[in-house]
Amino acid sequence: MRFSAILLLLFSSFAIAESGSDERAALSKPFFDKLENQSFDGLATLVYKDSKYVSKDALKQNDSKFLATFSLLGEYIEKQLLVDLPVGNRWVHQTYLLIFDRQPVLLKIDFYKPRNEWTIQEVVWEADFDDLVAEHAKFKIFMDETMRDIELKKRKVE
Repeated sequence: MRFSAILLLLFSSFAIAESGSDERAALSKPFFDKLENQSFDGLATLVYKDSKYVSKDALKQNDSKFLATFSLLGEYIEKQLLVDLPVGNRWVHQTYLLIFDRQPVLLKIDFYKPRNEWTIQEVVWEADFDDLVAEHAKFKIFMDETMRDIELKKRKVE
């Protein structure tokens, strides 16, 4: 019974992630196309152009931030999808590793479906994520050691 419930949960999460994936890909495609063309100006405007909640001043400011950061990174090479996480059936978080000549960047995109259509709710990037990687490494070491200890205790009992 427990196994069936886990399988059902996994398949329903997959179905939710797949539902609307073409719509979400169409929303983010212009952004990634612009990156592939090595054009970093106007990225925020491109993403939020239809949003009634983002002011023109905020767009200009974010366009400047994208341009300033991405221009320093050299040639854009590719993207790798690291996380595609649905939360319910109306919100999806994606994290990409953007590969540039100089260094990688984490790009996070949140998609939201308040009514019938998906929208991009937020796009943020992190160019300095060494601390995140270091914390992940510590956690992995801790978990590996914990699992090893559990396995050793299990063997002693047998």
